[in-house]
Amino acid sequence: MSDYTRCLPWKSKKRGQRSFGGQYTLGFEDRLGTLEAGKLADITVLSHNLFTTPLEEIREARVCLTLVDGNVVYNNL
Repeated sequence: MSDYTRCLPWKSKKRGQRSFGGQYTLGFEDRLGTLEAGKLADITVLSHNLFTTPLEEIREARVCLTLVDGNVVYNNL
């Protein structure tokens, strides 16, 4: 498996559920809360799916990519 393949984002309903809702409390639903063009995004892409990785292996997960306000601030792809 290539480094790039290991760092692909994992699909999970839990991820969306965790990030959805707070934008309404802040009054920023037009700028935050969903991954869409024109909205701000703070995202971290990990090398492992933390929802399915056994607890004893989570420490092996590495950060592959970090975006803050939609800008790449760390890239190890």
